[in-house]
Formats: sequence, structure tokens, C-alpha cells
Amino acid sequence: MSSYSLRAIDDSFPSIKSRAVNLIRVREGDNRQSSSVGGKRELLRGVRDTDLFIATWMGRWSCDAFAVTKERLEAWQIEILR
Repeated sequence: MSSYSLRAIDDSFPSIKSRAVNLIRVREGDNRQSSSVGGKRELLRGVRDTDLFIATWMGRWSCDAFAVTKERLEAWQIEILR
């Protein structure tokens, strides 16, 4: 059984381009997730103010869920949309 916790993303978090990172976008009527770079690129295009982003990182014994701040989201957009 996996356990879940919501944490802040710090410098030890892997690159958004890593397949180990799953990005989830919660949008009214259109919730999506992806672990591929192409899929994450699509999720990060056309971000709305009302979108909620959660990043998950699966470990050996648990899956950690991270709330994605606006600042982190903007940095990821720069990193992945180049």
C-alpha cells in the first residue's frame, strides 16, 4: 500500500523532463496527467489562472505529491517549452 503526502518542491526534486515525474493538471472539466516530456509540454501550454498543478514522484515505498507553485510552474514552462 502506498502512502501519500503533499509537500513543497525543493532543489532535490528531479527535472520536469524526467519520466519519474508525473505532472497532473486539474482543470474544471478537463483533468489530465502525463509522465512524458511531450505530454508535459502540452499540459504547460495555455495555462489558466484557475488550473491546479500537482507533481508526483514515485519512490520505492511511497509516492510523494507536490503542490506546484506559480513560480515553479513558470520555471518549468521555460525549461520544457524551449
